[in-house]
Amino acid sequence: MPRYPKRLMLTPGKRRIPVSVINPKYQIRQFNRIFQIPLLDKSGIRFTAECIKEHNMHKRDCPILVTGDPGVGKTTVICQTARTIDPKFDVSQIAFRLEEFERIFDKNPYGDAEHGKFPQADLDEAGHALYGPEWLAREQRVLAKQLIITRIKRQIVWAAVPKRMQFNNQLRNMMKVWIHVSEPEEFVQGYAVVRFAPARLQSEWYSDKYWIPKYAFIFGPLVGDFWDRYEAKKIAFVNEVTADTANGKSARRDEFEARVVDKLRQKGMKQDEIADIIGRNQSTVSRLITTNTSIT
Repeated sequence: MPRYPKRLMLTPGKRRIPVSVINPKYQIRQFNRIFQIPLLDKSGIRFTAECIKEHNMHKRDCPILVTGDPGVGKTTVICQTARTIDPKFDVSQIAFRLEEFERIFDKNPYGDAEHGKFPQADLDEAGHALYGPEWLAREQRVLAKQLIITRIKRQIVWAAVPKRMQFNNQLRNMMKVWIHVSEPEEFVQGYAVVRFAPARLQSEWYSDKYWIPKYAFIFGPLVGDFWDRYEAKKIAFVNEVTADTANGKSARRDEFEARVVDKLRQKGMKQDEIADIIGRNQSTVSRLITTNTSIT
């Protein structure tokens, strides 16, 4: 394994963290501007973990956006960094369903850096691929609600999506760290760029945050018992969803939503109001009403 020069690099909170630098003036393009940033080896994982923990140290929450095409290593970066933040981070804190994510979030304790408590929740991107745009719309509602709460609970929340613009403006602006993962070469995983949005560079005239690339790093594959259990959980989720959708529907999801719709109807709500609350169109709400009739 090659050895790279070591140096101390400043976090946003001005702490000096040791890193190994492959190239101190690595060039990347953002729109029409060229940035020179440090390219780190796998020590970039630890540096990123320290930057995230820093938010908790200052009694802040830290939602992290991780983007990149499917299969480039987003989950690997998330899990390696999360386990560096807290070695006790486990597969049980990774959610594939929105209901599971909410349970993890609600169960997590308050963040307490002084006592080494860095609660985390990761909403895996598998739901996007299997449920499509309608699921993504519901995901954003759930995430937005939880991120408002997490300002108080000071949790670390991971959200992965292929493209940043797939999240709405409100959700994008709630993120504190943006990690973009890509392939340095075709079919080769292992490269990420980290961006921050410094407060001094934000403008009252623009609705979106201004993000600055601060460093990049390379990373290796995640192997071992943790990854095996993650893969098993993901495969079980995929198999369950594909089995449910073999006839064009998801039985468990439909049953859950049908009961929610029934409760809202009992409160006197109209179909268009219910559709807005649950993030569905009116034809879907109508189908769920029929589903609930068959359930009862």
